[in-house]
Amino acid sequence: MNTKYLLNVIISLMFFLLIKSIDISTLSNYQNIKITQLDGILEVDFTNKLIMGDITFKFKGLKTGKEIILDTNYLKINSIIEPITKKEIQFKFGKRIDYLGTPLIIEYNYKQDENVTLNIKYSTTKEGNSAQFLTKEQTEGKNYPYLFTVSEMILGRELIPIQDTPAIKFYVNLGLKVIKPLIGMVSGIFENVTDNKDGTQTFYYKQKIPIPSYLIALAAGNIKNKTISDVISVYTEPEMLDLVYNELNDMDKIMNIAENYMGKYKWEKYNILVLPKSFPISGMENPCLTFCSPCLINGDKSLIDIVVHELIHSWSGNLVTNENWSDFWLNEGITMFLQRKVVSLWKEDKNYTKTDAILGLFYIEDSLNTFGENSTYTSLHPNLTGISPDDVYSDIPYEKGFNFIYYLESLIGDEIMKNFFQMYFEYFKFQSIQYFEFKNYFIEFCKNNKVPEETLNKIDWDKWIFSPGKCIVKNDFSNKYEEEVNYALEKFINEKLDDDLINIFNNWIHTSKTFFLLSLNYRKIILTDRQHKFLTNDLNLKQNQNFLVTTNYIRLILSRTYEFLDGEMDCLIDYLSNYGVFDYMEGIYELFYKRDEIKAVETLNNLKSFYHTLMIKKAEEEIEYAKRNFFLLKFNFNYNQCSFLGISDIFNINVSNYKESLGDLIFLDKIYLESENDKIKVECKLNLENKYCKIKDNITKYGNYYLNIIKRIQSDNYAVPVQRSNYYIKVYIKKIQINETSTKNNYEIDYNIKESENIIINFINEPDENVRILNENTEIKCILKGLILECKINNDILSYDKDKPKEFKKYVLKLVDLCNEEKYKIIVNIKNSKEGKKSLFIYIFIIIGIILLVIILFFIMRKQIKNNEINNSSDTILLEK
Repeated sequence: MNTKYLLNVIISLMFFLLIKSIDISTLSNYQNIKITQLDGILEVDFTNKLIMGDITFKFKGLKTGKEIILDTNYLKINSIIEPITKKEIQFKFGKRIDYLGTPLIIEYNYKQDENVTLNIKYSTTKEGNSAQFLTKEQTEGKNYPYLFTVSEMILGRELIPIQDTPAIKFYVNLGLKVIKPLIGMVSGIFENVTDNKDGTQTFYYKQKIPIPSYLIALAAGNIKNKTISDVISVYTEPEMLDLVYNELNDMDKIMNIAENYMGKYKWEKYNILVLPKSFPISGMENPCLTFCSPCLINGDKSLIDIVVHELIHSWSGNLVTNENWSDFWLNEGITMFLQRKVVSLWKEDKNYTKTDAILGLFYIEDSLNTFGENSTYTSLHPNLTGISPDDVYSDIPYEKGFNFIYYLESLIGDEIMKNFFQMYFEYFKFQSIQYFEFKNYFIEFCKNNKVPEETLNKIDWDKWIFSPGKCIVKNDFSNKYEEEVNYALEKFINEKLDDDLINIFNNWIHTSKTFFLLSLNYRKIILTDRQHKFLTNDLNLKQNQNFLVTTNYIRLILSRTYEFLDGEMDCLIDYLSNYGVFDYMEGIYELFYKRDEIKAVETLNNLKSFYHTLMIKKAEEEIEYAKRNFFLLKFNFNYNQCSFLGISDIFNINVSNYKESLGDLIFLDKIYLESENDKIKVECKLNLENKYCKIKDNITKYGNYYLNIIKRIQSDNYAVPVQRSNYYIKVYIKKIQINETSTKNNYEIDYNIKESENIIINFINEPDENVRILNENTEIKCILKGLILECKINNDILSYDKDKPKEFKKYVLKLVDLCNEEKYKIIVNIKNSKEGKKSLFIYIFIIIGIILLVIILFFIMRKQIKNNEINNSSDTILLEK
């Protein structure tokens, strides 16, 4: 073995040890001690919207330690005791990290391999986001309240104090206590139900396969079920049960196809719960209890793919799990590949899933636009330092991960890939793994199955996994549906909007319809009026169809047209009001705000009691982003806004440098400005020959009008059909008229008599609030009340002449308007007749003081002279002696 090879082996080993590192999205010390089992009861309090927990945890020491640290977020811990000794265990909360929560530090000594059992009593709080409580009005039946939880990715710590990391798996035995007649459900196998004396029931579930914290799920409500097979059942509110059953009754066939491709289903039962419309994600793969949004129930099985996706997670994700959230693609990318594989086998149509894969390329592009192509969040192994993994959730791990697995299959072939996954799931079952473990196992398996070395050498693993941006290999997904869509796109773009195009569209599968709408959006064309009307009216897309098709229709209308047609606003509000699926509805509130920010904010505020907190957070972030990224008109207005504009006055706008300030944006032939109170409208022609705005409506009332743009600009990239913007033009239509018959314009103030006086100006019409009184350039404090301006004059503002206090000192004050134009003069004369006497007394006092000082000095000097004479006489006598 040469030295260079040995060095490479050592470096690889060191790299292996380094990357097998701690999950940075948990605050727990799971590498020192891990949970092996939890047992307990969770009680649902619908009145206070809380969950109270009494959980017994079993731990195993991996090292010797003095504390057990669990993840929490917005939980209240009541007590921690050791069940056998009944000893109360001391605990404290560590320093909170906003995006990760607050660590619960339990003071407990343990040794390596020691088993530890602790009981924790706690409750959730209203600040947490995991548990969503719905009022009965928010349900389909509107008779009973409802509860569901969301724990992925790191919301589990808001439900249970736990080691909230996918690296740790444990057994779960939970009872869910709920009021009668509600049904409680947990992600496990149902064991039994007990009646309690307080009008509640406790439903007990056991999870026989170890799971990570994010797969613990709860639901409670008026829930009924129907059986599809010995393994599969559907659950939902009774009002939806038949519809759900008819939509999903093919899941038994799909299960058989999945088992044939990936191996035996190991979870015993597969229950599908269709939740109320507030459920914030399209689906969640909780083991034995898949959660689904009702947006998937269309009556035509067109969105059953998403349910298949959650089923596939029973192998990819639940059975074999990513060890940390930077390897999330191991869950989602593999699942996307297997979902499309199983669906193509079920439908016996590879063209269908290839079209779906093309949609995935659009979704990758969306994520690149959101994060930037060079962002770590566009790689398959993002750096999650300093951020919650929930905050960078995107389609990258799904679709880029899918493309990577699809590329691997293109190298080794369908049959070897199928055999690989069967062996992979068996080899790593019940484990959490990292990227390099998948890589090493794949390479080893391929070598054992005689895949040529040169084929494996083509795979640039590190570039696929760690490089941001687009997929490094462009997979070929061409198919017959793509050809049909491209043909229809050319007809539509060339405005050949005939019955043939209507028939083509109506006969398409939903993926083709979505592909068509996405393509129009990504071609960055602005729809003509004819094209717009064709989509909305002739294809009748304003009537909600398949949820995915409707979503992309709404995105297209909001981003590629200038205004709503009849019925479109109703369609948008109905769409937003019926579902809160933030992973499907991404970007809608941003576009809505750019179309009509007032209506967008109003709609979100009205729906906050309906949406899950995850949906609210997403919508608020989109609106905030839209505010920060508003297209603004940044050209100058060539008129003095302080000029008084009369009816039908014209003012010019300088747009000569608009390209410099607006980049590639181009103006329409004209834009329209209007005031917020709709008292005035202005039409502006903005082509380079005619650059002016004209007040065209009759103005019956003087006032200040803040004009803002309602039809603005378009670009090759984006339509900006905003009704209101935060760029304002102030048009001042007013003249200040003083009522001189009732207004005094000459004031005399003698500070000997009074120290201040109010001067009053009376107006004929209500003046602008910016009217001011100035002494030269110094403003005097005044209060405007209707038609009266009252200003206080005192010695702090205007003073008398201290050299001639008894004589009036004259001030000329001026009243100015918004434009600093002088409208009225006020003469104020000020003296202080008392100040002169004060000055005489001071002078007399000073003179008397000086005289007294002189007299005192005279006597002092005289006494000193006498003392000197006496001393001289004494000296003479002494000399004579």
